[in-house]
Amino acid sequence: MFYELLLIATSLAVCFGLYVRKNLLWKPVSENEVIYAWLKAEATDPNLEYASYYNKAIAEQGGIKLDDPSFTDEKENADRKAVFNKVRGNFSLWKPIHETTTWYKTTIITINPFMRIFGPYPLEKHIRPKTSGKDDKDENEKVDKDENEKDDSHIKNFEYKSLNNMVLWGHSKSGPFVILHGNRRWYSRNTYIPYIVSVYVGLSDQKYELHKESGCEKCQEN
Repeated sequence: MFYELLLIATSLAVCFGLYVRKNLLWKPVSENEVIYAWLKAEATDPNLEYASYYNKAIAEQGGIKLDDPSFTDEKENADRKAVFNKVRGNFSLWKPIHETTTWYKTTIITINPFMRIFGPYPLEKHIRPKTSGKDDKDENEKVDKDENEKDDSHIKNFEYKSLNNMVLWGHSKSGPFVILHGNRRWYSRNTYIPYIVSVYVGLSDQKYELHKESGCEKCQEN
């Protein structure tokens, strides 16, 4: 236990130094770059639950460019945005806030007492627990074997991926932030390791329903 506490204390000290050195650098980026990063992670992943939707949207668009992108090429950006909107952009996470948001790319440390990151969909909320079904009194708690195996493999697909290029959103650079993209990777990380990762962060004064649960007072105001 002593060595574990010592490791955590040392990690926090290192994180603070890196935070001061690196996390103060916020590079403004375009919405086109954020959409590209989101697509690069999802549209190329055959194991993603949205894979078939991406394949269909890309085929209907006549293809999109995901290698060596140009964020000043209007056609490239329009093609990527069209595919993104069909699968993701026209739905709850992105649509309510993107028009008022200013985007940045920065570096964060995942074990950081000065910055809170909140996932709107923790794994325990949408990954059902394993049960044998033998001693359960409530039939609704029974989960068949195939469903459990599918859920477990789905977690493993995200478990070892880099946390780079997650998309976060909040009101200020100090947070708290809600995860728009990278939720499963975030909850599959080793919480004792201080990962240093490059992320996209959107900032806006707008109230956002999904930001309420982070404890944001502004979003909880009527």
